[in-house]
Amino acid sequence: YGQRLDWSGSVSGHHGIDLDCVSEGTTVYAAAPGVVARVVYYSSCGGNMVWVYHNVNGNPYTTVYMHLLSISVSEGQTVTSSTKIGGVGGGSTMSYDACTGGTHLHFGMAYGHNAYGFNSFSFNPRNIYSFPALVYSGGGYFSR
Repeated sequence: YGQRLDWSGSVSGHHGIDLDCVSEGTTVYAAAPGVVARVVYYSSCGGNMVWVYHNVNGNPYTTVYMHLLSISVSEGQTVTSSTKIGGVGGGSTMSYDACTGGTHLHFGMAYGHNAYGFNSFSFNPRNIYSFPALVYSGGGYFSR
């Protein structure tokens, strides 16, 4: 999360974390109960993407799931933490997604319900979720 050297060799803001170490097609679940706010198919930068609105302890949040191989939900659908959002993508079968260098899930969080303008309200998901420590091997999340 934050400034990084991106896939094109440029320094840019990265508004989420990249989760790796799973094969293409591995199931992605919603982070918490909520409602699917936005679905985008075949974006040239992000691939297949899903935004979900949540209310946790009275606070509104948005989560985003990018580089999905497949999407299993639709806009307006209510989800739980056991609802399949889609499958991990980003691999060689997703030639339309120019912003990925390999199979992974880009997971992001934002304050408020912001499926549009997400990046302006984003924060590091590690501020809320206890992800295992980072192990770097070329600049990504590679070990649990």
